[in-house]
Amino acid sequence: MEHFYSIHNKGKLEEYLTDIFKSGSFKQDIKDISPAPHELVSAYLSVTCFSQQIEELNGDKEFITRAIIGCKYKSKDGSLPKILKLKNAFMEILSSKIDVDKLDYILRDTWASGAHNTTIDIERLLGSLKIVPYKNTYRLVFKANALSVIGSVIEGRNYLYRFIYNHHKVLYEAEIINRAVLKLSENISKGEKETFLSQIFNINVFFKKTLYKAITLFYPNDADFTYFLKADEDNNPYANEFLARNHKRFPLWKTFAHFKVLYAHKKKYELANIVEERDKIINSFTKKHGLKRDDIIVLKASPKTSHIMNDDVLVEIGGKICELTELYPSENENKSYDMDCPFVYLSRDKAHLKEELIKFIDEYI
Repeated sequence: MEHFYSIHNKGKLEEYLTDIFKSGSFKQDIKDISPAPHELVSAYLSVTCFSQQIEELNGDKEFITRAIIGCKYKSKDGSLPKILKLKNAFMEILSSKIDVDKLDYILRDTWASGAHNTTIDIERLLGSLKIVPYKNTYRLVFKANALSVIGSVIEGRNYLYRFIYNHHKVLYEAEIINRAVLKLSENISKGEKETFLSQIFNINVFFKKTLYKAITLFYPNDADFTYFLKADEDNNPYANEFLARNHKRFPLWKTFAHFKVLYAHKKKYELANIVEERDKIINSFTKKHGLKRDDIIVLKASPKTSHIMNDDVLVEIGGKICELTELYPSENENKSYDMDCPFVYLSRDKAHLKEELIKFIDEYI
């Protein structure tokens, strides 16, 4: 649900951070990146809620913020003081192709999903890290003994994006939660300009209690939304579906491979029309068969697989710093799963229309 922070704060999160750090360099550097909403919120809360503790430890708030959102120090002429070059290298521990954040969620989500993912030797990988001079700056480098582990990290991450995060059930559940929350806000707000979502996703509720429609908002978390959805269940069919774990729609195809077989004769741009023209497809088919609009849901799976490019990852071999791509050219990597795959869901009580909908989509695109 982090996208709601972007919707209801529209650039304010970046403004909050630039207001804290008056240096022109930070304001300029942040324009060149696109941090995720949760990174911006984390950075802002870190340097405000824990401001006193950071100061007591003589911490650098701007560096902490940059490390969280992946905003390296830059200069117009490319020159930087040695200390800033070193700080940029340290940032790669938190924000790079192989960073501790990725290691954390690869291990966590592999365990939580029960997937048979690749094994990663964390101790060997982290034990091989060092910072060395490289091309007039400093970079994070892995020793040669970590080569096999580096490959495992990339494979493990891509496996999760291809087969877990973009699994048809995961995408569907996320969409139902999104719709349930929007319906919840509609039911609570009752047409008022200041909506429930605009209040609960306001950064200020982390600093002071906010009263909205007799509801006290303070330090919101997942448990709050579960509570609100339970209270709204009678008037919110999406909340009921989410809480009961009783999916009311099923996918016309379950895998990218099945999708490719069904529409093998179509060109890539034609397949993209399934998502781009989804409103027209849904409206036309539901009107033809007298269905409700939400009997059909169309979602897009975007694998976001990671590929090592140029000097993304550096390895020290025999005293020489090499780019990983020099050792293992990436052109041999299987990129067939990188294409976006649409998933089309149909109400279970309309299952008899499955083949007709598949054919309708084929003819429409």
